[in-house]
This record gives sequence, structure tokens and C-alpha cells, in this order.
Amino acid sequence: MVTSHSSAAKEAVPAATGGAIVSSETGAPSASTVLVPLKLNAFALTPATCASTNNYSIAPITQPNYTFLRLHDNLIVPDILDHVDLHQVSPANLNSRLTDLGTGQTRQNRLGVYIHWTLPPVYRAGSAAAPTSSGATDPNQADRKLSQGFPSSSAAAPSYGAATDYTTPDFRPVPNRWLVIRHINTTTVAPAGAKIPEFQSWIIESDRLWNINDSDLKTADLEVDVSPSTNPLLFDPSNGTVVEGQAEAFIGKCTPTGTWSEGTGNHIKLNVMTSSNPLFADYQPHNSNVFSFLDNFSYTTSSGATAYLTKASCDYQVIGWHSDANQDPFTTDPRVTAPPHVNRLNDCQMALKSGESDSTTAWLRSSNPTRVLCHATMYDVAYDATSVPPNIKANTAGQLLQQKQSIAVGVTPLDALMAYCRAHESIDSAVLATLEQDLLRIQSLLITGESDDVDALQAAADECYEQAFSKSEGGTLWHFHQESDPSTVPTTTQIATMETLNKNQKLLDNTVREVATKRWELFANWWLYVSGFGQTVSTGTFQSNVTGIAQRLSDLTSATGRQAELKNNIETATASLTVSSMKQQPQQGTADRFFQRKEPTVLFGNIQAGFENDFSDATKVRLDDQVVIPAAGAVASGWTTLKTTLDSIIPKLPTALQTSARALGFEFYQLRTANNITSATLPQVIPWFHNETARSESRGRDMWQGTQPWMPLFIEYEAVYYHVPFSKWKLKESPMLSNWGASVLHYGFDEDIGKSPNVDDRTISGRVILEPQAAATLSNTLQQIFQNTNQGDLENIYGMPASEQANLLNNLSYIEFASSGMTSLTSDLLTLQQGGQHVKPTVRLTNSAPIAVQAATTAATAIGFSPTLMQAMDTQTTMTPYGSSVALDSDAPPLKLVTHGQLMFTKLNVIDKFGQAISAINPASINYGAANPTISPCLSDTYFPGTVGNVNPSDSTARANCVIPQGDNKSCPFINLPPAINQPARLNAAFVTKSNESWKTSSEWENPIWGWLVVNFAEQGLQFFLADGTFYREVRFGGSTGTQTTTKWLPYDPPTTLPSTSQLDFLIQKLSFRSYLSAFVDMILQSTSSNQVAAPDSYATFSSAIVGKPLALVNIGYSLELSGPENKNWSTVNTQGPDLHLLQPNGTSFPPKAAGGYTFPVKLGDVDRTFDGLVGYFNSATAATGSLTGTPAASDLDLSSIYTYYPSNASPLPDDPRVRISASTGNFPLFTPYFNPAGKAGDPIVDQATNMQVFGVIMDPFLPIHAYSVILPNKALSLPNWTVQEALRKINAFWRIGPMLVGTDMPQTYDPTRALDTDSVDLGVVSSGAKEATDPTETLPKVALPLPAPVASASGANAMYRYLQPYVVPIIDQATGANLGNRTEYNVFGISGDAAAGADAAQARLPDGPYTAIEGYAQIVQKDISAVSVV
Repeated sequence: MVTSHSSAAKEAVPAATGGAIVSSETGAPSASTVLVPLKLNAFALTPATCASTNNYSIAPITQPNYTFLRLHDNLIVPDILDHVDLHQVSPANLNSRLTDLGTGQTRQNRLGVYIHWTLPPVYRAGSAAAPTSSGATDPNQADRKLSQGFPSSSAAAPSYGAATDYTTPDFRPVPNRWLVIRHINTTTVAPAGAKIPEFQSWIIESDRLWNINDSDLKTADLEVDVSPSTNPLLFDPSNGTVVEGQAEAFIGKCTPTGTWSEGTGNHIKLNVMTSSNPLFADYQPHNSNVFSFLDNFSYTTSSGATAYLTKASCDYQVIGWHSDANQDPFTTDPRVTAPPHVNRLNDCQMALKSGESDSTTAWLRSSNPTRVLCHATMYDVAYDATSVPPNIKANTAGQLLQQKQSIAVGVTPLDALMAYCRAHESIDSAVLATLEQDLLRIQSLLITGESDDVDALQAAADECYEQAFSKSEGGTLWHFHQESDPSTVPTTTQIATMETLNKNQKLLDNTVREVATKRWELFANWWLYVSGFGQTVSTGTFQSNVTGIAQRLSDLTSATGRQAELKNNIETATASLTVSSMKQQPQQGTADRFFQRKEPTVLFGNIQAGFENDFSDATKVRLDDQVVIPAAGAVASGWTTLKTTLDSIIPKLPTALQTSARALGFEFYQLRTANNITSATLPQVIPWFHNETARSESRGRDMWQGTQPWMPLFIEYEAVYYHVPFSKWKLKESPMLSNWGASVLHYGFDEDIGKSPNVDDRTISGRVILEPQAAATLSNTLQQIFQNTNQGDLENIYGMPASEQANLLNNLSYIEFASSGMTSLTSDLLTLQQGGQHVKPTVRLTNSAPIAVQAATTAATAIGFSPTLMQAMDTQTTMTPYGSSVALDSDAPPLKLVTHGQLMFTKLNVIDKFGQAISAINPASINYGAANPTISPCLSDTYFPGTVGNVNPSDSTARANCVIPQGDNKSCPFINLPPAINQPARLNAAFVTKSNESWKTSSEWENPIWGWLVVNFAEQGLQFFLADGTFYREVRFGGSTGTQTTTKWLPYDPPTTLPSTSQLDFLIQKLSFRSYLSAFVDMILQSTSSNQVAAPDSYATFSSAIVGKPLALVNIGYSLELSGPENKNWSTVNTQGPDLHLLQPNGTSFPPKAAGGYTFPVKLGDVDRTFDGLVGYFNSATAATGSLTGTPAASDLDLSSIYTYYPSNASPLPDDPRVRISASTGNFPLFTPYFNPAGKAGDPIVDQATNMQVFGVIMDPFLPIHAYSVILPNKALSLPNWTVQEALRKINAFWRIGPMLVGTDMPQTYDPTRALDTDSVDLGVVSSGAKEATDPTETLPKVALPLPAPVASASGANAMYRYLQPYVVPIIDQATGANLGNRTEYNVFGISGDAAAGADAAQARLPDGPYTAIEGYAQIVQKDISAVSVV
């Protein structure tokens, strides 16, 4: 156990020689220093690491070449960092990293131990305001950053006349001084007797700026002694050399501590993004003497020559700090109030490792100034220049990558992981065989956090499909916000104003997207002209392009432009709706998002994460009085010069940090391997990366243990994309394991595509940073879900008892994997290059909008660029156009508006932070111009190409259906890329209504239902109701023609105001044919009895629940919308347009199946998914389908065919109108994309509902209808709750009874005081309707019908029966008294229980005679349930 220490002990611990170990002369800091642990890694580079027999390679040093930022002589390139070349890297004499290939001499100065420290999250997270107009200029953002510990420069006002913009990410300054201490066991060195001290130390100045002409660099090794960087000191946009000077800058300096002093030379403000290189902080070859250090074990011989040790065992400590206290994250700018330290810890993603205790509470609540000191250690690093360490993780990873199917491709990391598990079930242990099933069972929780059955698991699997798409904002959607009385409905005028408001808003959203596109097009033309990649384009053409783009931007953004006009329209509309008298105020909401399919995710199994598993957790820090230091006299042999070493180097540090640094120096000694300390007593606290018994930290993360680290950081790939003609892709349905037996719609082939020669292929390449901690992140997510989900549900629903949960977590820990998306695939198909470092014509400084670089403007003045126009590019400068920078492999059109093809890897390398590389495909075997080796990755269902002839893949004769035929059933090197639109799009779905003979989207206050229907089992017919539940007509079997259609409205009177019923009339007319009615009823019975789920429990409170669910008749509009115009071809090598277009040349949509255009089928509903409410649908009418008296001459719908999943189960009925919905018959609705341009000021405001394809739909009102397109996420549409609730309160089932004998006489004449009213819902009293008695307490007369009294009459849904008796009533002209004819009216009677044998009689009985024969209607009614809600 380590001895506890106090602050006094810390200043007077005697050494073995009796002197004080910790000196007090330097003074103590004003508050406890925050000690931040870093992970230190050590890598030994020797010639043996380049042996040809290794399963890994040592990558040559490839650094950013900032020369290619220069604007003259067409030097600029899309990416200043080349791919790592692994073709000739072994043995060592062929590797430029170890050997001077010009002289053949070994670079002895580069051999040795490379140590690299990983910066914690606090320095990697940028602070930025939300990208809105208010957030961009919010003055509180500056104060917020200062309160979080950002330096004063983070709140500086914009310079060089730039506009204020806080949306630029602002990163904290990193520690810029690093003390590296090496302790060497002098008994282990070779050559023996080498004069090398026990301790040596160096100071690294991370921010030291060099120019290539500086004299100190004359003898420096520019690849290991310094790091290439940009020069922030030249970031003056008006400086004509701002770009030129970037090619000559380096940073980093390492100086022996004894000769180092602070304050000499040029220094820059350094953060993780200073060099604009995303690999800068973590890739050691890019940050030499910045965040890493090379110990080449050089020493001076007795003759004064430089020599190098060939063997040594040593320990390292690194201590880092900010040379300027104002840059320290725990320093607070005096302009704001310093928060308590606990708040600052949260802002810095930190937490005290010891938690809150008596000794830390006061500090946590204090806001006194303090400082940060970073520290890291690594013990027992054994270097031998003649060999390699015993354990080389890269060698093992390389072997596994080549010998096993270690690469999987899926839609998401989880999808790829399940594909990996499935492929290894028969190869690896049983662990992987069960892991996939566990993940399948649990994936619904990963999406929604809850579920209850297999149906919900299927729904969750469908939801998972959305994870395959990236999302982009769809804009704003306005709606009424209910503030008070919910019964208040907006007026017709207000609803129309809201519609106008949304039309304007949608066009305004389109202008925002178009402005971003035009800004990028400005940059694209500048790039092609300045780079020379557009040499085939004339200067005049460039001038014309730039002028046109500038004009369009002016049309959109000027004070009188389209945006100003639309904003004014919106302000006018909102002002007219925002009045105090309105109960519903206009409120902004979010419109549906646009989606674009993500690139495939590549997962590497058997490869550990490049970062520690707890890297993203809050960094566990300590205070300086929690350091573990030795007891008095505890300094052991071999460390005897520690005190004198610290005495000489600690004074080099800032005074406020010296005591803390000294304590860390002695902790370096105390926690050495020989001491085996794994616990401490408070206030001492074991540092985070050291072994600790209490938290099972037994990985030895600060002990080298003869192990060469393997920290995968990024992948580089090349692949060949083969474009398969769209005509060969067919929509198919097949059950998939990942969807719990439900059929999944997907694209596949009906032919052997390998038989047709493919002449449209493209080589693409990319570099992708691996996602850190993929396995750890999934494991942590699952642990949280297990903790937050009812344990009974986990066990009973998901089959995941506590033991299985533990097994799943254990199985995840069994496998190591890393993953990343192929982010440049789509951009290449669009003739764009993504992700590269390249020169940008604007510079964006802290808190500033982009500023034009003078040199960049000057380079393009010939084509019309000015500083103002240059700044119009804003931030749209990330992508670069192809131009002539990319050679194309075929003469086929290079632009692919829609991906549909297959991909085969030709290069796939994984590179770690020290430049170790493993290759899935041996680089030495690649022979350009000939067939090259490839790999067969594990493929998820989405990317499996299927088999030729659809043979079962497990069959020995099966062959993958690939563009290059395969020879056996074991190889499938091609990743199938099904059709996907290569720009954001969305599938719109909305209920629509007819207005002025055109379709319009129904507002939230409009009822989209045009009818209800209920099966009348008693009379074998269908009853139809209006949208509000008012009874309309009935069609039933019988009569001379096989069907009977009742008189409208009977037994009720017509409504006072007759609604439009034309569409119902057309449908009823069709149903008057027996064959049509038979098919229709059969379809409904199948849908309600075989598949769809029961109505919600709340429906049982309605009387109509007794006779079954009603079905709603609605019109639904669908459309396929693009977020912008279709993409352009940006290649100047091949300027052909695409084979197929998304839009016509004039920007309008194609007719379905039109030549030259894409057409996409969409499936509506799904019979396998019981959570889908589609019963059937009608297409829109294309011609008149008949006429009825008093109605429009043509139906809106083509009622001749009913598309449904419920055709005849027996032999087909005669003249059956049903058409089975099926992918095999190709009868899915067809859609072509559209885009509505914003136009210019003065253009009409277009209603985008005109682009919708409308369907008449029969649906379960309690379930959504889903649309499945494959190219976009599934789209669900549900009826508004109020429309269902309103109708169900009014729908009362009734049926004809009689003739029937009763034992009492009936009134002979009609009594107007007991007239039937559709709103009369209480059996006990007569409602106060206009035609009824005024006495609300009058009791209804009873009639003793010989009917069994069902249970419902006593309790169910508060429902009871009543009898409706018809009477013939003369129609009298009120003016003349003349008899104009007769009408039928009904009186309401209660049903007496006297005629039944008990409340629940099984059979009827009659009282004694005489009897009366009656004929009328029995009706189910209910008491008032206005408070009931249907959900």
C-alpha cells in the first residue's frame, strides 16, 4: 500500500541520500493543478520491421505537400496528400523511410523509439454557433466560449473587415510545451560501455515555426525533425504571399532541456486544425516534434563522434503545458465570471477520477485560477536494432486479414458486423454464431428503445433501413399552434393563408439550397480555371459561366430578389395569422427531411480500435495533491540521479506548475514496473492509464511489455466501379433474416449479367479515417439499454435474460473490429473529388465570415472574379470538380446521376498511427494493365448480388451474379450497389382533397376522408358513411340483379347542407354489380381476419366496435422530390451527359417510362407487415368512367381495378376487379423525380401538390400506410387522430329486421316528437334535436322485440339496442297545403327486455298474443363518449 502524503510531505520527502526530493523553493500554485492523463504509445523502428516475411509493412513517410497550394503554373491539386505507396517497401534497403535510396545508406537517425501522445477530447472538440441567421451573429456566443475557458482570441471581433460569423468551429489551443524524460537502464545498453546518462530530457516546442530557408533547417531531416504545416502568421488575406508562403512552413522543435530557454524564434497559435490536416494530431509521421518524439539513442563518443545505441531498455515520461497561461483551458478571461471548477470540468469533458470527496469538494466549488498539466508514461521499452519486439500486433492483424474473411461490407456498422458474424459461424467459435442472433433480437431497442412482439421487431427492422441514408434539412413547415380552446377551428380564410404561407416557405427553402449550389459552382469555375484542369474550356466560356452564376445569385439574394420577396410574403402571412383574437397561432415546424443513400460501410474484423476503448469518456483527471509519490528514502538503485535531474529541469517550467511537475517526476519513479503498485489510499489516486485493482485495469496501458503497438488510424482504397445498365435491375421481394421473416423489397437481376460485356467502368479511390471505438461504442450503448429497459421485457419479449445479456456483452468483447464508410464513392460518380486538402480562395478566421484571398482573386480576374464575388463562395469550397485531373477508364458517360452497379476492391490498406500498414490485397502483386487480385468480403443482404438463376447460395453449383463471371460458389468479389439517387431526395406522402378541379394537400384542419364503410354481416352488405360518420347508403346482396342499393340517407333525413358525395356515388355504382361487390367484400374480410392487427383498446368504447372495424376511404398523393436540380458533369476529359436523366432538359419531370429518363417503382402497403393499414387502392382516372345524375361526369379514380394484397383465395370470381400487388407482375406505381425551382422575383408561387400522383385508398383507420421505394427510406402516413375520433362517435351500426311478430301494438301514425336524429346517442332520454320533443327527460316508449339480448346491451362500449320504425309521411306544401307526395320517416323506440329470457338470453321468446307484424331497423347506440380518444 502506498503511503499517504500531505502537502507538507510533498515538499520534504528525503531521498536515499538524505536530501529533499521535492523542493519548496519554487513555491506552490495558487490552487491545485489539474493533472490530465494522456495515453503514450512507443514504437520501435528497426530494419527488421521491414522484413519481407512480415505480414505488415512499414509505410514510407508521405506528408502533405503544401507546394501544391501555390496558385501559379497550375500547381494546385485536389489533395496535397498522396496515398501511401506500399509497392516496394521491404526489405529495409528498399524503404525510403529507413534508407536513403540515392546513396543506399541506412538512415541511422531515423531508427529508434518513436513515442506519441494522444490528445484528450477537450482539445479535439470545436465550439460553434448553430448555423442559423441568429446563431451566426449571436454576441452571447463569444461570452459562452470565454466562460468555457477559451482564450480571449476566441471572442475577438472579426478582422480585415469581415462580417461576424460564429458558426466557424473554434478549437482550443493545445499544450505547446512538452517535457520528455527518458530513464535508461544503463546495464542493458549496447554497445557496452557507451557513455550515455541514466536520465536525459528534452523540451519540445510544438508551436515553433520555421521557414525552409532558416539556417537551423539546413542540417535538419525535414521528415522527422519538423512537421510540415501551414503558416498562420501569413493569414492576412490582403497579403499577396499568403498562399505562396504556405509551401515553406514547418513547425516543431526538440531541444535538450539543459540548453533550452523560453521565448526565442517565431511561434504560432496551435490547435489540432492549424495545419488543415485531419491526420495531424494522430499520425506520427505528420507531427514529429509536435505531438511525438523520436529517441534515436544517439550519444557522443570519446572522440566526439555521434554514435547510436543498438540496444537499450528505458522508461519515458511526457509532461505538457501551455506556455501562455491565457491559453490554458482552466484560465478564465477577466471579461466574464469564472465558473466553479466542476462546471469547467464538464465544459472540458473531464471528471475527477476520485469523484467528490471531503478533500475535493471545496476545489470543485471554487473558481480560483488554476492550470492544466498533461502527463503520460511508458515503462520498460526494450529497443534492439537487430531484431523486432516479441509481440507485433500488426503482424497478427495482417495475417488474420489475409487468411480469414476479415472484411465485411454493410449498410451500417451494425449491419456489417452481422454480415461478418454470419460469414464466420462455421469458421470461428460458436461465439459468432450466436452474436448475430442476439444483435437481431436487440436491434429494435437500438432504434426505438421499446417493442412488444415480432410485428414490432419487423417494424424496427424497417426503421433500421433509414440508417442507410444520410439526412439533410427539408426546410420549414408552418402549422397552427393550439394555445387555448381546442374546439376553435381556423376559418377558411385562415387555412388558405396558412397554405399560401407554406407555399412561399417551401420556395424559400429551395432558394437556400440553390444559393449553396451556386456558391459552389462559383468555386468550381475558379478551380478549373486556376488549376488548369479546365484547359479545354475557353476563357470566354468561363467568363460566361461566372457572369451567369453571379446574376443568378443576385436574382436570389439581392434586396429585391426572390428571397426578399418570399420572406416578405411569409412575414405578411404570419402577421395576418398572428392576432390576439386567434386561438391558433402560426408556429414553425420542421418539414420532412431529404435523404441520400450513404456509401457502404467497410468493417475490419480482428482489428483493434485505433484509440483506447474509453477515449470518448470524460477524461479522468486528478489534482496535484493526489499524486502517488514515494515514501522517504525509497529511491531505488538505477534511479539515484532522479533528484538532480528534476532539480535541473523543473525550473524550466512556469513557476505555477513546478511543484506539480516535480511531484509527477517522482510518481514516474514510484509507479515503475518493479514496484507493482495497483492501489493507493486517498488522497493519493492512481493515474488513469496505470494498472488498478479496484477497476479491473489490468491491461498494462503504461507498460510496453515487449509489444509493438497497433493503432489503426485510416484506410486507403482503390476499387473499380462497374456501371450496370438500369434496365437490368428488377424489383424483387424475398424474406430476409434481418427482417424477421417479412419480405423485403430489393433490386436484383433476372439474367446473368456476366454474359454481357461491361464497357462502363471507373477506378475510384479514397482515404477514410476509421471510426474510433466502434465495438466499445456498441457495447456501451447496449449496457445503457439493458439498464433502462424493463428486465421482464428483455427476458420475455427479446429472449434476453440477465445471463444472455452478459453473454452478448462478453461476445462483443471477444471480437475486435473497426469500421468506416467509403465516403468518396458517390462524389467520384458525380465527377467530384471529396475529402482532399486543397487550396481555397477564401480564408475563414475566428468569428469571421469567409474573406477573399487577394492572390486567389488576382489569379481569376480574367474571368470576372472580384473580391466581392469571391466572398460569395462562402464556405462552399470543400468539393473540387474533376476537370482533367482524373483520367477516365472508358468512353462511357462519366456522370452517374444514379448509382446502380458493382464494386470490386483492387487496393485496401489499413495504416496505423506509426505508419504500420496491413493490406487485404498484396500491393506487390498489383500489375497495372492486367487482371489484379482482389478479395471476397462478407456481404450483408443489401450488397449481395444474388446468384445466377437464383440458385440457393449454399448449393455447390451456385455462382454469384457478377459482371465478371465467377468460377465457384466461394468467390464473390463484387459489392452489389443497388439503384440510389446521388443527390438528396424525398418521397412525399400526403392526404389530398379536390379544390377547383385540382388536387391540394389537406391541411391539419381538413378532413381527408371521403367516406367510411362498414360490413353489414346481418344483411350481407356494405354500409357507407360520410367523413363525419353520417350514414349515407347501403349496398347489399339480393334482389333481381344480385345486389340492392338503398335510398340515400335512410333511415335518416338528408343533412341540412348536402356535402359532395360524387366519389362515393361512383364507388357505390360499381358495387351495384354483384361480381364487384363480391370481390370487394371478400377483400375486406380477408384483410380484417387474416393479417391486420386488431384495433386499439380505446376503440372498444365505441358502439361500432361490436360489428367490427370501419374502413376509411381517402385520397393519398405521393411524389418523388429532389432537393435541387440534377447534377452536372464536371469532367473536361469526357463531357458526355448521362445515359439517363432525372429531369428533362427544361427541368420538368419525365412521364413514367419515358425514354432517357429514370422511372422508379414504389410499393404501397405490405401484406407481411401487420402494422400496415392498406386494404386496397385505386389509380387515378385517366378518362371518364361514367356519369351519374347530379354528380360530376367523371370519377377522380379508376374504379375498374382494385389493387390489393387480398385477391380471391379460391377460384377467381367472374369479372373480379382485384389485381394482386406484386413485384413479379410489375404493377407497382411508377414515379419520376421532380424539382420545383424557386424562380425569380415576380414569378408565380407554385403549388407543389400538382406533382403528386393520387390514389384512392381503402385503409384501416388505426394503422399507417407505408410506401416502399428501396431508393429512399420507407414512408408512413397515418390519419389524424381527430378525423377518426369524430367519425367513430357518430357511426352507429344498424340493420334491417323483420317482418317480425311482437306482442304489443305499435303506434299507427308518425310522431314528430320522436323523430330519428343521427346525434341521438342516449337510449334513456330523447336528445334535444330540432325535430324532437323539447322535454329532455321524456322516456322513450319500448317495443318488446323477440331478440336475444347480447352482452353489449348490458355493458360493452356503453352500447344498447333501439328500434327504428318507418312511417309514410305526406309532404305538404306549406304555402298551398297541397300534397306533394310521400316521404319515409322513422320513430325511435327502446327495446324492452321483457321479450327476452334474461339479460343474456341465448334464445328469444314471445309474450302471449295478440301479435303485430313489424319491419324496420335495429340500431346500436351508445351513451355520450365525447371524452374518449382513439389512438
